[in-house]
Amino acid sequence: MADFTPTHVFVDGSSFLYRAYYSSQRNDFRNSNGDPIGAIMIFSRMLHALRKKYHDLPLVVVFDAHGKCFRKELYSEYKANRKRMPEDLAKQEEIIKEIIVAMGCDLVVVPEVEADDVLGTYSKQARDQGAYALICSGDKDLFQLVNDHVVIEDTMNDVVYDLTTGQEKFGVPPELMVDFLALKGDSSDNIPGMPKVGDVTAKLILNSIGSIETIKQHLDQIKDLDFKGAKTFADKFTESLPLIELSYQLALIKRDVELPILFKDLKYKVIDVSTLSSIYKRMGLHALNASLLKEYPNQIEQNNNEVTQVTKEYKLVCDEASLDELIAKIKASGVLALAPITSPDDHYLDAKMVGIAIATIEGQSFYIPLAHSYIGVPKQLSDEQLFASLEPLLNDHNIKKVSFNSKLTLHILQNYKLNIDDFIYDPMIEAYLLNSSITKDQLSDLAQGYLDYAAQKYEDLVGSGKNKKSLNDLEIEPIKNYANERADLTIRLHNLFNQRIEEKPKVKKLYHEQYLPMLKVLTRMERNGVAVSLKNLRDLSVKFEQQLVELEERIYALAGHSFKVTSPKQVAQVLFTEQKLMPFDPILKKQIESGKLSTNEEILSDLAVVYELPALILQHRGIAKLKNTYTDVLPTLVNDQTERIHTTFHLNGTITGRLSSSDPNLQNIPIRSEEGKLIRQSFIARRGYKIVAADYSQIELRILANLSQDQKLISAFNSEQDIHRLTASEVLGIPYESVTADQRRSAKAINFGIIYGMSAFGLAKQLKIDRKVAKDYIESYFAKYPSIKSFLDQIIANAKNDGFVKTINDREIIIKDLKSSNPMLAKAAERVATNAPMQGSAADVIQLAMIKIDEFIQKEAEKDSILMILQVHDELVFEIREDLAEKYAQKIKEIMENVFHLAVNLDANVGIAENWELAH
Repeated sequence: MADFTPTHVFVDGSSFLYRAYYSSQRNDFRNSNGDPIGAIMIFSRMLHALRKKYHDLPLVVVFDAHGKCFRKELYSEYKANRKRMPEDLAKQEEIIKEIIVAMGCDLVVVPEVEADDVLGTYSKQARDQGAYALICSGDKDLFQLVNDHVVIEDTMNDVVYDLTTGQEKFGVPPELMVDFLALKGDSSDNIPGMPKVGDVTAKLILNSIGSIETIKQHLDQIKDLDFKGAKTFADKFTESLPLIELSYQLALIKRDVELPILFKDLKYKVIDVSTLSSIYKRMGLHALNASLLKEYPNQIEQNNNEVTQVTKEYKLVCDEASLDELIAKIKASGVLALAPITSPDDHYLDAKMVGIAIATIEGQSFYIPLAHSYIGVPKQLSDEQLFASLEPLLNDHNIKKVSFNSKLTLHILQNYKLNIDDFIYDPMIEAYLLNSSITKDQLSDLAQGYLDYAAQKYEDLVGSGKNKKSLNDLEIEPIKNYANERADLTIRLHNLFNQRIEEKPKVKKLYHEQYLPMLKVLTRMERNGVAVSLKNLRDLSVKFEQQLVELEERIYALAGHSFKVTSPKQVAQVLFTEQKLMPFDPILKKQIESGKLSTNEEILSDLAVVYELPALILQHRGIAKLKNTYTDVLPTLVNDQTERIHTTFHLNGTITGRLSSSDPNLQNIPIRSEEGKLIRQSFIARRGYKIVAADYSQIELRILANLSQDQKLISAFNSEQDIHRLTASEVLGIPYESVTADQRRSAKAINFGIIYGMSAFGLAKQLKIDRKVAKDYIESYFAKYPSIKSFLDQIIANAKNDGFVKTINDREIIIKDLKSSNPMLAKAAERVATNAPMQGSAADVIQLAMIKIDEFIQKEAEKDSILMILQVHDELVFEIREDLAEKYAQKIKEIMENVFHLAVNLDANVGIAENWELAH
């Protein structure tokens, strides 16, 4: 946009509205009243950024009018795939429109007219009057408006589309954009287009011959073009002409709308600071309000001086008198919010505090420095002085303990030999329980989303890269402010979330009976760690390296030359340009035909069904990943003191509630591959102990039987029949005893595929059978198990209506994108919704089992005789003293099978061996 200077700025308000909403959805931003504010907050920032960038220009925000438009009269299916505006967004739309006006922007909504047509009319008037219009939008349809007086700015992606860059992006000039949409159709608006014409074909024909009108006059030229189907295209074009012409009318943006404000009357307006501040206060957008008042300190009316500011009393505790004052405050408030300050680079087993902040009420926090070491540092309390006063309070049941990421806090305190018998309330987990899509673990993210507070970040405190400073060397004052802010925000977030939890008895029960106990269980597991054989891992690294070399030689032989197998770009060149391979999945095929030469696992797996080369590349990737992730890395993660690996478990790492782990991630070691088995052999027991692995058998299928109340499944499980053999017998209509191994394997695929929402295509690909056969198989399955079909259908219906599904323990799992206008996103969301009740319920069951087993270990087992060391999906792994292995294995099995009562029996398989693989 170097040579383009706009005189007017137009914002596609409807586009901005939805972008703001969906980009805020991950965190479910709400104010203290529980009102959704994410879209308001992000839209305000986007609009404010535009005002600053184009500070002296008229700024106009245009919205679609609600209700029918003329295109709907032309074609009843126009935008029929669009879902009704989400309720949370509808609540925010009117507030956003208030903000637009208060920001000094013209708000334009024309009844029965879409925003695109209003923008089209303004862009025509701009050109007619010699003005220059900048349209801010991410909508590709608007490219048809671009000319020497009009450009499009996609502010979200920081891209400007003028005559040159737009054609590079969309493949056609602006004057052919309508023709392009009319030929290929537009799924987002449900514009039909010409059947079976994609992007590549449409661009080729339009750029070679011209517009649709020109094509009609030169049909004979099409057969000479180089694309598949060129010979018969003219006849199909003529046959589809009514549909193409309808699509053209639907895609064409009007330029003659009767406008409520004419272009010549658009003027720059100043911001109404008082009104805007009042809106921000009303909605609890404190950071936006503070920023506004800072930018316009002299433009707010005197009667608005009651602006709510967060009162902060951040103190320093360096002597016993100040410490006594703090202890008195804690006893008076009955609350102890802890924010220990350590380097995030430290492992939790080795982390030592440079200081600790303690908040007692909102806005009041005390920082106790302990290990600052710069020259001239003031006197600090010793660890012994602090903890002598603090320890009794940490175990006083009348004082509530709160900490963000309380599991880490427990580790740090234990590094100082401090144990807390009570639970520590944790706003990170509280936020997750209230909204399972919030899997972030940063205090600043939650403060921003729920308190609209821009918290200081660690990087701002210590710097980064070569300029990064040590915490110990920083002066006390900046760390005092940072630490006290963290403790203060911890208590503020807890108060907000806890109030909401108290209003939801089922969530409260989950929090107190499952999640708070699990935090202590996981802390113990992390400190237990697991032993590994360094020799095995090093030998495996050598073995994997040899396999990679051999695979590369075979890959080069098939490709005809060497290339970088780890380069997606070079792999794409070999597979699609040189070998001309094409996926069988029609969606993936269309993706490749459109020029998106992806070599992700989905595409390679599709190709690998038939072709050896992509199968070998997949195998190479798998082994390289195992080598780089496990055999090379695990030896470096062995703790020097314990000589064991200590992973980090995350209670809020997945939307379904399954535990995840990191540093290292032990959840993703392949179960069935030989390489995965070899890695698990490296996880061993110390001398005199055995590894005991306890694994729930088919737990998700058992939960499906329980939730669907399918009597055949219930009866089969309770009579200990082979469920996969039974399914094969039922679906194929053959005697139970006659089922072959291959038939059982197919039945197993469909049993597990059903609970993952697998399509006929997915089943066909997995079993390498015809899609029609797979479709018949699925239909036959549902005919034999109708209650499962109706149950799964009901899950989707409820999820679309509620926005969540529930586990067997009444835990809500948020499902996003079910109402997305993107069919692929919507289908993927349906698959997630289908499986989430089963996977989430299995996660609940195994966590309850872990709590019960941990109680047994702490209260009944002999000291140092048993450690719970790993949890991977439906499996628990223990290290048990050899002489007690059999006895405790039976106890573990008993607890796991009786921790939750279903309509079917829970079954836990228990193995005892020298290493994890043999016990599995």
